[in-house]
Amino acid sequence: MMPLSSVVYIVSGVSLLFTAITMLLVSRYYGVAELKMIGISKALLAAALLSAFVYQEVLTSEMLGHGLSYEVVVGAALLGSGPLRGPEAGAAWFASLAHGFLVTSVLLAAAAIHSSCTVAMLLGLAGLRMRILVAALSALAVGAVGFSAYAVAVLNPYNPVDPGERLAQGLALRDLANVLKTAMVGLPLALLALAYGRTFAETGERMFLGYTVSTALLLAGWLAVGATTLAAWERMAVAAGAAGQPALAAAYAAALAFLTAGSVGMLVTTIAGYAAPRRP
Repeated sequence: MMPLSSVVYIVSGVSLLFTAITMLLVSRYYGVAELKMIGISKALLAAALLSAFVYQEVLTSEMLGHGLSYEVVVGAALLGSGPLRGPEAGAAWFASLAHGFLVTSVLLAAAAIHSSCTVAMLLGLAGLRMRILVAALSALAVGAVGFSAYAVAVLNPYNPVDPGERLAQGLALRDLANVLKTAMVGLPLALLALAYGRTFAETGERMFLGYTVSTALLLAGWLAVGATTLAAWERMAVAAGAAGQPALAAAYAAALAFLTAGSVGMLVTTIAGYAAPRRP
């Protein structure tokens, strides 16, 4: 049985990937440039989640290889999101967490930058407004990757800085990086939902209502994932575990439900809106 965080990554990542592939195929058949852009954005987000799954499984294997029981490993996975959450100082499996953290950060940054171009197209932004949106999200993406790399350098077990000072500084940097990553992916999703909602209000076509609801679900799922990447989550998880409260899994269950429902909703909406036979 996989840790719940791994289940979130693999299920939501695969569902997003199938949705992205469907969008790309339909966009090629019907020649819809907007659908192609959205499909690429979803594919990059899926790649980040699938990368997190791979590194989470590598991490699980390394922890088991160091003699930890499976119950301890699963319990540790509930404290955070592994590769999405980032490494801690002094851990024997620091390298795997650091690599996973950086790889997923870069993939999420690529998804955010590409999504900014997609949103600009759907909102009809041009000129200065388009450049401002793309530049703002690109700055968030660069900052997220930069602070991720800085956090890894500070938390490195071989860093000569005092361990207590290193841990406090590294966790603060890691939190900042994760807040930026949550924002840089969440903002395009929110704007995308807004764009679809506006199009539905103007046209009354149910396809855009389906895209609005599905994108809002993806946003809710992503925010739930983002919450589990913060150090505050770990403190809450430790306190809840000490009190014997099992409700921590609810955040992962909510993330899984929202991300999967949003992905499936976009898949069904795309098929129904484009691929289904149309009346002449």
